[in-house]
Amino acid sequence: MEKSLMTATNVKFSNHIPDDIVFSILSKLPLKSLKRFGCISKSWSLLFDDNCFMTMFRNNLLTKDHPYYDYTSVLIQTKTRGGGGLYSLSSDNIVELDWPNPFRCPIQEEDNHPPSSSSSEEEEEEGSQDNPPVTRFCIVGPVSINGTLCLDNKNSNAELFLWNPTTNEFKFIPSSPILSAPYYHVWPTQTQVGYDHLKDDYKVIRSMCALPNLKSQPVFFWELYSLNSNTWSTIEADVPYSNDNVDVYTDGVCHWWGKREKHSYLVSFDFSNESFITTLIPSYVDDSDAFNYAVGRRLVLLNGSIALILTHSKTSMFHISILGELGIKDSWTKLFIIGPLPSLWNPIGSAKKNKILFENTSGGLALFDLSNKTIEEICVIPNPSFCITVVLHKESDLPIGGINN
Repeated sequence: MEKSLMTATNVKFSNHIPDDIVFSILSKLPLKSLKRFGCISKSWSLLFDDNCFMTMFRNNLLTKDHPYYDYTSVLIQTKTRGGGGLYSLSSDNIVELDWPNPFRCPIQEEDNHPPSSSSSEEEEEEGSQDNPPVTRFCIVGPVSINGTLCLDNKNSNAELFLWNPTTNEFKFIPSSPILSAPYYHVWPTQTQVGYDHLKDDYKVIRSMCALPNLKSQPVFFWELYSLNSNTWSTIEADVPYSNDNVDVYTDGVCHWWGKREKHSYLVSFDFSNESFITTLIPSYVDDSDAFNYAVGRRLVLLNGSIALILTHSKTSMFHISILGELGIKDSWTKLFIIGPLPSLWNPIGSAKKNKILFENTSGGLALFDLSNKTIEEICVIPNPSFCITVVLHKESDLPIGGINN
């Protein structure tokens, strides 16, 4: 018995783990963790220069599931200077939808009934002083929240309302008191929507620009609307607003690309904490001048990760970088370089897992699969426009004022 124990204690174990096992484990980690573990050893800090490891990391990233894609339908909005169209995209066709017309009935403060159908078709198409045209709406945000969309009425600088397409319920957001302040002119420059999961509250954040008088410099500030209190409040924050109003939203936080002086930023707003986070975008990620119109930028959510797509129109190449951790500049990583893809020119968003939705050069939509590098033609857009956005919508029978029920 004693001899047996002595034999067992003399056995030597190796602390060395084969590289293929280490690579396999590390490649499954989130980018945030992987960046932090780079300080453990020099070899781990060089993993992003290893082609074999990066291939495994990309493949694992593309196999991850995320509730962002648990939607009912994909809504396509086309925007033109005179209005825009709304379409529902399925696997094999695109169907035009009617914009709502909440202006057929008086605005109800406490009881937001669906509009009556007493207006004539002529009023719907042409509009009037009491019933403005219904084609100049803009959907705010890239996703519906609990089945509810926020619409911006382009007939007015300040009119927002909530709409549940499933129940056709409306709720008007009251005008901000700041609009009646003694400014020469005041208008919103950017609007985002989100959900506060701590307070079960639907919220709207927007940047406002005001001119105190004709000779003064513009003043910028932020406003926040709460559905629970049905009021606006002012937030003091010195962060850049979006120049193109293209954003991504996930897990109660909205993000947009902004620029100040010579620096590019990802700006994020947490609707629960009501706080901003800015993340500097390094030059190797945003490797072009902000005024170089041959390079386009688009934020998308790629399998749960925030991604920035740079479109180089001259070469038909697309550079995709993802962010590992908010607020950490060095957590950006250029992960994919795809192309040349001369048939594709404008990435719109990520509507399906592993796939990015593009406008193609023939006036239609196509999906590019990052896993197998294939292009799937979807449909032709009935009325091509200079701007197209994608909104993921999930149907819900919840009342707008009863999100927390």
